[in-house]
Amino acid sequence: LGTSPQAQKQLMKSGLINAKDKQDNPGNDGSAAGPRYYDRFRGRIIFPIEDHRGRVVGFGGRIVGPANPST
Repeated sequence: LGTSPQAQKQLMKSGLINAKDKQDNPGNDGSAAGPRYYDRFRGRIIFPIEDHRGRVVGFGGRIVGPANPST
């Protein structure tokens, strides 16, 4: 996942990551940490779908391993 707040904001806006449910996520020193994120497409391989000009117009994907599609 993106390490800078700007990168995380861009990933969130694009829909590639999602924020975990709001919980108290204390840091290692006991201070409150920032929001926690997870990869929306974890456990999947994603393929870009291109038009005849080579522009990405969509994505296809497959689950890797025995995971359920809803997870």
